[in-house]
Amino acid sequence: MRLCAPSLLVFIIINVSAAVCICYYESILPRFIVNTTPPIPVSFTEEERSTSSNSTSINDTEEPLSRMLMPKRRKITESFVLSMDTDRFQKFVDRNDESAVGKVLWVPGVDGFQQENLDQWAKLAAGSKEPAINATLFIRGDITHKSMYRSPHAVGCYLAHWHLLRQLNHRPPELRPDLYFIFEDDALCVPDLLNRTLESASYLPSDWDILYVGGKPFSYFDDYDHKKKKVMKKNTTQQRAADFCSGAYGMGASPLAPGGGRQLSEEQPYWRTKYLTNTYAYVVNPQRLDHILEVLQPRSYTPIDILLADAMKAGKLNAYMTSQKLCLARGFNFQKMDKPKPWKGYFVYHDGSLYVYDMWGEMVQDNCTY
Repeated sequence: MRLCAPSLLVFIIINVSAAVCICYYESILPRFIVNTTPPIPVSFTEEERSTSSNSTSINDTEEPLSRMLMPKRRKITESFVLSMDTDRFQKFVDRNDESAVGKVLWVPGVDGFQQENLDQWAKLAAGSKEPAINATLFIRGDITHKSMYRSPHAVGCYLAHWHLLRQLNHRPPELRPDLYFIFEDDALCVPDLLNRTLESASYLPSDWDILYVGGKPFSYFDDYDHKKKKVMKKNTTQQRAADFCSGAYGMGASPLAPGGGRQLSEEQPYWRTKYLTNTYAYVVNPQRLDHILEVLQPRSYTPIDILLADAMKAGKLNAYMTSQKLCLARGFNFQKMDKPKPWKGYFVYHDGSLYVYDMWGEMVQDNCTY
């Protein structure tokens, strides 16, 4: 299966970023914890019980997790943070005001370095015909494996997001909020994130699936026409930008303004994206969880953000982005994000090379000039 269009160079740049996923995983089925209170007991379905690698005994009389998470009254938004431990979760809380992200629930992760979890993933993705990863071939804490599809990092990160979405999908549709916010614990967001996102989402088509408030948007340009190339006495980056605006590389598939045009503005409530990576800060439509989970059905060892991006590109996922970046992936420092930032654009050209431009939103328009 063709996993990604760009070269190995681009693939490594995409995945080395710490923003791709930071959750390694403590158990294959996460338990939900409100702030730092003790874990809520989980009752599994027969299907989940047969696939779980958690050795903890389960009391069949315990109330199902999906019912425990049901709000007593319908809320506008609910926010979840995927994190390996309470210390990292608390750093997220300290870094982001409640006015920014709301009252968040901690979702403990699954440790991708536990062999039983890697074995379990191989069974879930049996259609891939690929053997399970051997955990002993990887060193915990070594970031070099993050550039690999077949890695404990990719498996653990995938399972956390997937299981969280499955648990949320157990709720009856009429008891779901308007939006689900999902964060990884290195996310840093603007103080008025909720209000800004609710405003953007109110303009989205009813069949929207995911709204990204952070990440890396990519534009692919592989229709090269050397006759449109401009001759300039500027540096390589300026030359590339000028050639791009002259149409030498063709036209990328996204982003698109509301209505499908290419006249973009940060004043617009959202843009349509056809390829965007990273899962450190995104919003899902609670009424479209069935469809999102169908797209995310485990297969092969494709990282979750790449699988989502490939689905956008193939027209199988209705993905959007706010017209300004509302969250960053900042590791574990305590720097504040006072206001939205312009999106950086990641341009992939016909030769597989990757360029990053600060003026991305302006350059992808039909009449851009440089």
